[in-house]
Amino acid sequence: MLRFKDGSTARRDILLGADGIKSAVRKTMLHKATSWATFQHRNTDATELRNLSEARFSGMFCYRALIPTESHEDDSPLGY
Repeated sequence: MLRFKDGSTARRDILLGADGIKSAVRKTMLHKATSWATFQHRNTDATELRNLSEARFSGMFCYRALIPTESHEDDSPLGY
Protein backbone atom coordinates (compact mmCIF):
# COMPACT_ATOMS: atom_id res chain seq x y z
CA MET A 1 0.00 0.00 0.00
CA LEU A 2 1.39 3.38 -1.01
CA ARG A 3 0.40 6.41 1.06
CA PHE A 4 0.90 9.90 -0.34
CA LYS A 5 1.27 13.27 1.39
CA ASP A 6 -2.19 14.37 0.23
CA GLY A 7 -3.73 11.39 2.08
CA SER A 8 -4.49 9.33 -1.02
CA THR A 9 -3.42 5.69 -1.28
CA ALA A 10 -2.71 3.19 -4.05
CA ARG A 11 -2.01 -0.53 -4.25
CA ARG A 12 0.34 -1.69 -7.03
CA ASP A 13 2.44 -4.74 -7.91
CA ILE A 14 5.56 -2.74 -8.77
CA LEU A 15 7.06 0.44 -7.35
CA LEU A 16 9.87 2.14 -9.24
CA GLY A 17 11.79 4.48 -6.94
CA ALA A 18 13.75 6.79 -9.20
CA ASP A 19 14.22 9.45 -6.57
CA GLY A 20 18.00 9.60 -6.44
CA ILE A 21 20.81 8.93 -4.00
CA LYS A 22 18.82 10.08 -0.96
CA SER A 23 15.89 7.87 -1.96
CA ALA A 24 12.91 8.12 0.36
CA VAL A 25 11.44 5.07 -1.42
CA ARG A 26 14.47 2.90 -0.62
CA LYS A 27 14.61 4.02 3.01
CA THR A 28 10.88 3.52 3.55
CA MET A 29 10.72 0.09 1.93
CA LEU A 30 13.87 -1.21 3.62
CA HIS A 31 12.80 0.20 7.00
CA LYS A 32 9.55 -1.75 6.77
CA ALA A 33 11.39 -4.92 5.70
CA THR A 34 13.93 -4.45 8.52
CA SER A 35 11.14 -4.07 11.07
CA TRP A 36 9.46 -7.23 9.79
CA ALA A 37 12.72 -9.24 9.91
CA THR A 38 13.37 -8.00 13.45
CA PHE A 39 9.84 -8.96 14.49
CA GLN A 40 10.49 -12.47 13.15
CA HIS A 41 13.83 -12.65 15.06
CA ARG A 42 15.80 -12.81 11.79
CA ASN A 43 18.52 -10.52 13.10
CA THR A 44 21.07 -11.26 10.36
CA ASP A 45 18.52 -10.33 7.68
CA ALA A 46 17.51 -7.22 9.63
CA THR A 47 21.14 -6.06 9.86
CA GLU A 48 21.70 -6.64 6.14
CA LEU A 49 18.53 -4.72 5.24
CA ARG A 50 19.49 -1.87 7.57
CA ASN A 51 22.89 -1.63 5.85
CA LEU A 52 21.21 -1.45 2.43
CA SER A 53 19.06 1.51 3.39
CA GLU A 54 21.97 3.94 3.04
CA ALA A 55 23.53 4.61 -0.36
CA ARG A 56 27.10 3.39 -0.92
CA PHE A 57 29.55 4.11 -3.68
CA SER A 58 29.51 1.19 -6.11
CA GLY A 59 32.57 2.19 -8.11
CA MET A 60 30.41 3.15 -11.10
CA PHE A 61 30.15 6.61 -12.63
CA CYS A 62 27.56 8.02 -14.97
CA TYR A 63 28.11 11.10 -17.07
CA ARG A 64 25.15 12.89 -18.50
CA ALA A 65 24.80 15.77 -20.89
CA LEU A 66 22.13 17.51 -22.90
CA ILE A 67 23.24 18.31 -26.42
CA PRO A 68 21.11 20.68 -28.46
CA THR A 69 19.78 19.08 -31.65
CA GLU A 70 21.04 21.97 -33.77
CA SER A 71 24.66 21.21 -32.87
CA HIS A 72 24.67 17.81 -34.61
CA GLU A 73 21.99 17.94 -37.30
CA ASP A 74 24.58 17.84 -40.09
CA ASP A 75 26.26 14.72 -38.63
CA SER A 76 23.19 12.48 -38.85
CA PRO A 77 23.58 9.62 -41.38
CA LEU A 78 19.79 9.68 -41.90
CA GLY A 79 19.70 13.36 -42.68
CA TYR A 80 17.67 14.48 -39.65
